Amino acid sequence: MSTMITFHPLTKLRPFKNNWRVQVKCLHSWRHNTSFGDTFEKVLADQWGNKIHAFCKRTLMYHFQRELPQGK
Repeated sequence: MSTMITFHPLTKLRPFKNNWRVQVKCLHSWRHNTSFGDTFEKVLADQWGNKIHAFCKRTLMYHFQRELPQGK
């Protein structure tokens, strides 16, 4: 049996729901030092060409740098 995996476009994401499945490519990433602490920021694009700016705090920074390298 095969299950059909459906990915949602980035334009369909809404903040009231937290169970989304997206497939993105990392276009650009950088580390940013703020007065609140370090953050890891990135620009992501989906297969339809929609882009989104995302960031994570220091506690998850190294995990996401390893899991989502730039260009993949």
